[in-house]
Amino acid sequence: MSRFMPLFPSSWTRGASGLKELKDAKAPKVEDMTEKFRQEKAQFQKELEEQKTIVRSLEAQLQAANESREGRLTSPEAEEAEAKTCRDIFDAAEKGALDALRYFLRAAPQRVAQTNGQGQTPLMRAVEKGQLSAAKDLVLIFGAEVNSKDSFGETSLHLLARHFVSGLGRSASIFHVLSAAQIRMDAVNNFRRTALHLAAQFGQGDMAQLLLDAKAPLEVQDDRGRRPLHLAVQFGHSNMVQQLLKAKADVQAKDDTGADARTLAAARADATGAELRRLLAEAAAKACRVLRGQRFKTSN
Repeated sequence: MSRFMPLFPSSWTRGASGLKELKDAKAPKVEDMTEKFRQEKAQFQKELEEQKTIVRSLEAQLQAANESREGRLTSPEAEEAEAKTCRDIFDAAEKGALDALRYFLRAAPQRVAQTNGQGQTPLMRAVEKGQLSAAKDLVLIFGAEVNSKDSFGETSLHLLARHFVSGLGRSASIFHVLSAAQIRMDAVNNFRRTALHLAAQFGQGDMAQLLLDAKAPLEVQDDRGRRPLHLAVQFGHSNMVQQLLKAKADVQAKDDTGADARTLAAARADATGAELRRLLAEAAAKACRVLRGQRFKTSN
């Protein structure tokens, strides 16, 4: 036997080897966490840039509005003259008569919150009629409250969803004005429907996408337990159904009668019903595969 002990006993060597194996086994998990963090950071930066773009756009619009007003409103007489062509402040908002709005609000600033027989404010009338300049001035200059509700419990966002005009930048710009003023995406009307419910009901795809991008809630239930997906199916808007499914709407969610989206699609005997059943069946199958995958990961 050698007089000298090994510099590193074999037990030490085996311990160091085991430690290396353990470290190697953990390495992929650390890499996965790093990759997940990188992806989340990239997504956050993307959303931040989108918000900055919206803010810059609104600032430019406000500056343009101010410059336009400075060039247009040469005298109080000009404002008064336009006001005489309008019945009242609501008529001015509907027509987009900016000089008249200035005249009415300079005389009585509280009129910005005045309501008509339907409980609508001047801002609501401007939004419903698609008057972008009037809506911008009422919100950005005159401080109109965007979350006010009319007699039906609807905000300006509900009205925009009903009357959204696709293909024109005006409606989308009104949405961004309301969004920047912190309008509530989850506000419900007297039937407990959100703006996304209305967009789904009326097949307003562009409006729905703006709402989804703004994180409007997908699964709010109305007074009958129906969600936006239920209404999109009920009214036969297959493109809207695709949008909502892409946003991960719950295919299996049931309304107060126990009907889910597939049940409602089955009640349609036309070609649209067949297309809806196909889309929903594919979404349901995909959801099942994802669930099985999650259970497999958990069991391991």
